[in-house]
Amino acid sequence: MSDNLKVIPVANVFANTNYSVPIYQRNYAWNELQILQLIEDIRSAILDNDDQTYFLGNLIVNQTDNNVYEVIDGQQRLTTLYLLERYLKFSFSRDSLRFEARDTSNRTLAYLSDDKAYTLPEELASAEILNGYHIIQNYFETNPIKKEKFAKKLESVFLIRVQVPKNIDLNHYFEIMNTRGEQLELHEIAKAKLLEVLKTDQDKY
Repeated sequence: MSDNLKVIPVANVFANTNYSVPIYQRNYAWNELQILQLIEDIRSAILDNDDQTYFLGNLIVNQTDNNVYEVIDGQQRLTTLYLLERYLKFSFSRDSLRFEARDTSNRTLAYLSDDKAYTLPEELASAEILNGYHIIQNYFETNPIKKEKFAKKLESVFLIRVQVPKNIDLNHYFEIMNTRGEQLELHEIAKAKLLEVLKTDQDKY
C-alpha cells in the first residue's frame, strides 16, 4: 500500500487524528435512511464472533499537518461515524472533527463530546447534527443489539484514506468530484492503474 493510501479500522479513524471540513463543503445533511443504512450495513456484514472484514468506502483527504487532514470527499459518512462513535463512548479528542467557519456545527460536536449535563440552546445548535445523533440513539434503544458488541465490530470495518496529490487545486478537485457522477469503485481504480503500465493496445486487451 502506497503512502497515499492507508487502510484504517473505523474503530481507530479518530484516534490521534484531526479532520477539518472546509467551508466549500455543505454542512452535515444525512437523513434517517442514510444513517440507518450505514449502521445496518456494518451490522449485517460483520457477524458476532466473525473474522470477516468489511470496507466502508473511501475517505479522500489533504494532509495539512501531522495527523491533521482536510476532508475532500466522504465527510457525510465521516461525520456519521463520529456521531456513532460518540454514542458508543469511544475515546478520542473533542477536536477530532471540526467544520471550518461553522460555529454551530462545532459547538454541537463539542456538546456531544461532553457529558451533556447541560442543554444546548436550540439557536446555538446544529439541528442536523443533533438529529443524526438522536437517530443513532433511537436505533440502539429500539433494537436488540448490545452497544459493546457493535463497537467491537468497528474493529473489522475499514476505510481507505486517500491522500490527494500535493499542490492540487482543492476547490477545482472538489468541484470535479461533485459534478461528474459517482466516484470510481476500487476495482475500477486498480484497472486504470494496470492500464497505465501496459504498453500496447494488444496488452490492454
